[in-house]
Formats: sequence, structure tokens, C-alpha cells
Amino acid sequence: SIVLIGNVLSVLFVPLGLLEAEIEEKEAEVAELEQKLAVDWSDVDTIAAHARARGELTSLFERWERMLEEVAGPQS
Repeated sequence: SIVLIGNVLSVLFVPLGLLEAEIEEKEAEVAELEQKLAVDWSDVDTIAAHARARGELTSLFERWERMLEEVAGPQS
């Protein structure tokens, strides 16, 4: 039964860990774009890329929150 619980937790936490890695990558992308914008706020391509990356990061955080709720299970 301990092995079964370990397997269930592994199934739940591995995707969570992968998602957290995606979040880290996206945060790095956003930071890089912000550095570029700090130098030149007139670059419309960088502005658009930054807006797109921020939106993707928001979506990743929303997925992360949903996954945490699934892992936590129902709250009483």
C-alpha cells in the first residue's frame, strides 16, 4: 500500500514538476524581453513578444494552480 501511494504521488507530482520547469523557462524569457525593453521601448516586435510571453506565463500559472488543487484534493 505504501508503494501504491508512492506511485500515485509520483504520477501527480511529475507533471507538476514539469510544469514548474516550463514556468521557470517562461519567466526567464519574460525577464530577457524586459531587459531588451529597458534599452529600447520603441521596438514593437519586442513589445509584442513580451505581451505574448506574459500571457503564456499567466496561463502556465493558472494551470499550476489547478494542478496544486488536484494534488491537494477536496478540502473540508
